[in-house]
Amino acid sequence: MSARRVGLQRAFTHAPWLTISVCGAAWLLHAALPSPLVLAYDPRRPLLWQALGCHLVHFSQLHLRWDTLTFALVGAITERTARARQVWFLLAAAWLVPPAACALSPWVTRYAGLSGLVLGQVALLLARSWRRTGDGGWWPAALLAMLYAKQLYELRLGDTSLIAMDYRGFATVPSAHLVSVLLGTLIGALPRRRDAREWPQTDRYRASTS
Repeated sequence: MSARRVGLQRAFTHAPWLTISVCGAAWLLHAALPSPLVLAYDPRRPLLWQALGCHLVHFSQLHLRWDTLTFALVGAITERTARARQVWFLLAAAWLVPPAACALSPWVTRYAGLSGLVLGQVALLLARSWRRTGDGGWWPAALLAMLYAKQLYELRLGDTSLIAMDYRGFATVPSAHLVSVLLGTLIGALPRRRDAREWPQTDRYRASTS
């Protein structure tokens, strides 16, 4: 087998397929559904299937583009470096973020979008880096503290201060980002089992990224 073919096969095998699939599903649903309200989470009549599906539907194309862009960038990095933790985070956040965010923000009547799954992955990576570096990891601890300060400030403000997007007819939900960051921190800080597989990779690749 040629070196070029081996390289293409390795790139295909190690591609962030989970992240790609989530973003692809969001675009397909945006094109296929007559309205995002079909899957949007309604805190007045909470349904489990809406708690899962609401992350994949968006209230406008601008909302969709921004969420899938940020999810693709952060998700690809997380999947490449901590795939097992990413899966656990996405499963936990998919169920917990919508009801928790709506409980913290009673004004929310419908919740949807991938943004509640983005910042938690940033927190996951920072917490994981902090745990692995120990006392010498002051910079991930500092960045994580700044992330929490930002989320608490935005929760008090009632808006996302660093993202000035023209969302007509709906608003961002800072409480969703805060809940996501809390979950990401908890999962990122968990001790790693010796036999856990963060990614199905060769020993040489694992040694180069540890």
